[in-house]
Amino acid sequence: MRCKIIPYTIGLIVGLGFSSFSCGAATSTPLSDEVVNTTVCELIADPRRFNGKTVRVEAQFESDGFGNTTLLDLHCRGGVKPEGNVPILSQGGRAFADALRHGCPGTIDKEITATWVGVYHYEPQNTPGTGRGPRWIDLSEIVNLEVKRKQSEFAASCSP
Repeated sequence: MRCKIIPYTIGLIVGLGFSSFSCGAATSTPLSDEVVNTTVCELIADPRRFNGKTVRVEAQFESDGFGNTTLLDLHCRGGVKPEGNVPILSQGGRAFADALRHGCPGTIDKEITATWVGVYHYEPQNTPGTGRGPRWIDLSEIVNLEVKRKQSEFAASCSP
């Protein structure tokens, strides 16, 4: 399953109360049409090499339900902030929105993994805590979205 993402200026999830967003104009144009297969770990280890390039990474999406989101690779520390708006009219957009809308806010009761595609940006002057941080991807596509429910006492207290 392939889901298209339309890049916007701020945030990731529209109208779900999990993150801020904007329905502004698209902001990111890749510097080349080539998509580079890489990992979140490589983006963190050598961010300048990928800056401005369209990348494809397999990663886990994490959200606290209050606007903090990141793409993680469990093989390294750190993450990359996803930016863009998942269109709810696309099949994948509906699946992604449904996964976040049900159960506990964010990903406390669910594990969301996918292949994420978009233009990678690195601006070291954007320190964590100042918005998006130094690393982010303007998403253009999600492929192979998978959602697994976590089993825990706390997760059981959230509505399905």
